[in-house]
Amino acid sequence: MIATGAAEFAQGLSDIQAGDIFCITGAGNLALVDELVKAGHPIHYFHHEQAAAMAAIGYWRVCKKVPIVLVTTGGGSSNVATGLLSAYLDSIPILVVTGNEGSYHIAAMNGLRAYGVQGFDSVGMFRGITKRSERLRGDVGVRNVIRAAVKSATSGRPGPVHLDFPMDLQRSEDKSIQVQVETTDEDSIQAAIRENSADASKKIISALETSLRPVILVGQGLTKPDAIVHFCQNRGIPFSPSWSAIDKYDDENSLNIGRLGIYGERSTNFAVQAADLVICLGTRLSIPQVGYDRGDFGRNATKIVVDIDPLELAKHRADNYILLNADANEVVVHLLDSTIRSPNFQDWVGQLHLTKEILPKFEYETDEPELRTGYIHSLDFVERLNGILDDDAVVVTDVGAGLISGHYGFRSNGERLLFTSQGLGEMGFGLPGAIGASIADRGRQVVCLSTDGGIMFNLQELQTVQTKKLPLKVVIFNNDGYGMIKISQSNLFGGRFAGSESGSDISFPNFSRLAYAFGFDYLEVEGPENVYSLKALMKTNSASIIEVKMDPNQKYLPRLGTRKLSDGSLQSPGLEDLDPPLSREKMAKAKDVLGIE
Repeated sequence: MIATGAAEFAQGLSDIQAGDIFCITGAGNLALVDELVKAGHPIHYFHHEQAAAMAAIGYWRVCKKVPIVLVTTGGGSSNVATGLLSAYLDSIPILVVTGNEGSYHIAAMNGLRAYGVQGFDSVGMFRGITKRSERLRGDVGVRNVIRAAVKSATSGRPGPVHLDFPMDLQRSEDKSIQVQVETTDEDSIQAAIRENSADASKKIISALETSLRPVILVGQGLTKPDAIVHFCQNRGIPFSPSWSAIDKYDDENSLNIGRLGIYGERSTNFAVQAADLVICLGTRLSIPQVGYDRGDFGRNATKIVVDIDPLELAKHRADNYILLNADANEVVVHLLDSTIRSPNFQDWVGQLHLTKEILPKFEYETDEPELRTGYIHSLDFVERLNGILDDDAVVVTDVGAGLISGHYGFRSNGERLLFTSQGLGEMGFGLPGAIGASIADRGRQVVCLSTDGGIMFNLQELQTVQTKKLPLKVVIFNNDGYGMIKISQSNLFGGRFAGSESGSDISFPNFSRLAYAFGFDYLEVEGPENVYSLKALMKTNSASIIEVKMDPNQKYLPRLGTRKLSDGSLQSPGLEDLDPPLSREKMAKAKDVLGIE
């Protein structure tokens, strides 16, 4: 007996031991859902397709099993695009399966705007934001298609893959269901990268042998943190993790010099600008990391960039970049096996420690007035939260205060997890991302750092938390609007707030009433003195909302600010010149220690 396409799909997921399924049921995927239910696959139902995809991302972050996102045709397919793009930019392997109108409509209406009732060309829409986007119709059985799709998602630089499954093929016997695929010889590509990795390690060794002030930048693409830490410890080389890799490295490691970037630590930015060699492993060097002037980044250094994606390397065109298309993980293996006649970097590391004493992380100069009674600074809250979190807690952030203060203030011990939508940075990721993390491991403490603005984008998923009885702790930083937007409008547009300040043009709900409506426990934190009342709440097995009252005008400091000059032009200073500006004495002292002109 020949099974239907839907039955073969369910069996195909069993064959590859796929992760859980994140789904919204609709007319375009009913046959698939029915077969998955009969086969006993774990399915989690959501109230919006973008939230389902974001939850799948959070799930993968915790358990590393490839999740399936299953949505219907029409609006179901278009709604999933934001989550799909988020996975693409952050190199997360997920398989997105969309239903579509029957094959007849697709073939007969090719070129028209609509297929049948709700169908449209989702393959064309998703092709630019996936590793592969294909429609079932060619000459390979469904189970083989599933296997090939997951292999594509997880090989090389990981990323999402999309399959479009017309409704008639879901119900038809799988004797003619086929797929047209773009052929790529991924095995030969990987073989070439492996060969490049050995050569890349030799070039790094050669550079280290003549360097006096090296820094290694490590990113999410480096999946062997223990190996690079071992290498750095053996050679005494300082390193800095990207924001996507913070949680992989213990803050207490004396060679971990902190967090770089436009919202980074002053001492770390100074270190990179003073270095003579910057080795970048598994990090794409995005603007939040290197600043707005890419040419000024590490201005005194030779930059060696190792990346598995040649397109990422192509954006670096300056003469002082050495670009190596290789697998950073394999490069590190070669480095560990190599003999390096490198200088002693003890003096350099000592200078970096002294700079950190001059410019400590939590004692930065500020032009802000003292916070008014009834408010707490978001960074102050995060620092206190560090003392309450479990040793293996999972922290998921939205944008705004959750992202900026969360990533700056998060205390890493190498066991806790911290993640967000780093590449896309879309509002609304925090809650569904945290839901996915909690689904992946219900035994771990999961905390979502959201905001009054961000929570509104996927507010409906609070009900999903209750449906699944997840003990999620949702922190809502409340600053009466969109704080990041208000700061930009204040700096660049004369303080004319439009659509960003709570009042007549936009407003937000009463979160205590909201918590009651969704059946959440509720706690308001309105000052440093009652932060520790959180401790008991964090240990409960029930869902909770913690509303943190921020000053509506609070800034995020230090930061690399864009300055508007008297002629109206915009100026972006170097990475070491964060706002608010340091006093001349302190700036001179830090530069003198590091020998910066």
